[in-house]
Amino acid sequence: MSNAANEITLRQLENHLKRNAKYKKTVILLGDSGCGKTQKINQFAKWYAPDAKTPLLTLVVSQRSTSDIQGMFVPTLERFDKAGQEVLVQKQTVPEFWLEMLFDPDCKMVLFLDEITNTPPSMQNILYTLLQDREICGRKIADGVVIIAAGNHMNNGGFTNNLAKPLLNRCAVYKIASNTKAAVDCWLEDFAYINKIHPAVCSFVEEHPEMLNTNVVDKLPNQLFMSQRALGDKGGVSDVLWDWDNGADFYESFNDVGTDLCALVGEHHAADIVKHYRYSEALPKANH
Repeated sequence: MSNAANEITLRQLENHLKRNAKYKKTVILLGDSGCGKTQKINQFAKWYAPDAKTPLLTLVVSQRSTSDIQGMFVPTLERFDKAGQEVLVQKQTVPEFWLEMLFDPDCKMVLFLDEITNTPPSMQNILYTLLQDREICGRKIADGVVIIAAGNHMNNGGFTNNLAKPLLNRCAVYKIASNTKAAVDCWLEDFAYINKIHPAVCSFVEEHPEMLNTNVVDKLPNQLFMSQRALGDKGGVSDVLWDWDNGADFYESFNDVGTDLCALVGEHHAADIVKHYRYSEALPKANH
């Protein structure tokens, strides 16, 4: 049983996304940085709209202005037939990144609003209309468009803001577990083993799930922490260990490996991974 009733693993998330899509209910996901939220949303979009040319439209709302979301009001001259006079009116423009297909009644895709917890209150006020009324610049988006938003936990060391209660009240909010045994098993089985993440990384995470996303050194400035992203992404911890195993010419000694691990997860976790790696290498290999 997880600590919070609405805390789930990424594997459990899939069914909750399907259920909310049925009712066109916006979903907000809150989780640790690098725990796999974006990857899972990508997978869901491909399942939800397998035949769509664009199954997923991602908008990083923290990098947008309020006018980007709601458009701008532009003065426009219009002629009224009866009076034959031109009158200056305000017309709302739709920013180009809001694809026209969003308003097509036959559209089926996922609209992903990322970094929602990094948005200021002014932006959150603008998002009410989109999340609740499914409306952009006065135009209704298609019923087949699923809206999912995601952001980091407040304790992730990022510049996050509390989400307004009325905004949360308009959505189904789930917290993504990242360092429980169930969450780690999910990451190992659904990602790590399939993508051939280094065995030492897999066994380390399996033995020490509590070390994921704990920010144990966050009190010090500019300190890294260990996340699923840092471990398994391209060029991450797994690739560092594979490169060493395969004799990559850019590693003159294992000290160079340790330096790269520190650059990815910080000194605290790098030391633990190095210790585990050396211990696992000393074990006799199983016969297959």
